Amino acid sequence: MTDLTTTTVSAEPQVLAPATTTDHALAAAFLQGAAALYRDHVVAGQLALGKLALDTFYNGDFSQFANRGGAQHRALHLLAEDYASGLEQLGLSVEQIRRAIIAARVDAQLPPGLRSQLSASHLFQLYTVASPSDRTRLAQRAVDEHWSVRVTVDQVDTYRQQNGQKGRGGRKPLPPAVKVVRAVEKGLAGFTPAVIAELDPTTREKMRLELVRLVGLFG
Repeated sequence: MTDLTTTTVSAEPQVLAPATTTDHALAAAFLQGAAALYRDHVVAGQLALGKLALDTFYNGDFSQFANRGGAQHRALHLLAEDYASGLEQLGLSVEQIRRAIIAARVDAQLPPGLRSQLSASHLFQLYTVASPSDRTRLAQRAVDEHWSVRVTVDQVDTYRQQNGQKGRGGRKPLPPAVKVVRAVEKGLAGFTPAVIAELDPTTREKMRLELVRLVGLFG
């Protein structure tokens, strides 16, 4: 039996014979098998992770995730603060989990024959395509033509430019008025009787008058 602990490897480069048809067949077979393993394990794992996060933090409701609100959203980001070491051991980040949620959503909306065929990175890019039918068409091309993530990004960008979609986000931008209202809501959320009691009389009166003005705008 060969003693691997004493076996030395020659530093001289090995001269290989020209590759044969059989060699090419073996390499192609390995690549095909590796791709199948990747789809079956890595991709399935990514999509399962996204579904687990959606179920855990948003009760399986993607609209809650899309609205970016509520205690579940804070709990998700708590992972990066109080549970960072656990995430690091898994090689994960909150952003990866967020993308996995989106990828799982996109994958679930594809026809059965296309599901679990694309990585989470591919699916995340397809999320920005507003039309479900066009998203399916691009997903089919990505599978058939073996698109890399970089190619997928370029193809999606081209599609969005040709179809009048602006920006990179999957959601339409909020109207300015809605942004203002949400900012006011967020600002007022921290005011309690105890906080107001600590304000000096001048500041308290200015705030009261401003609130009266705002109420008057709503008729």
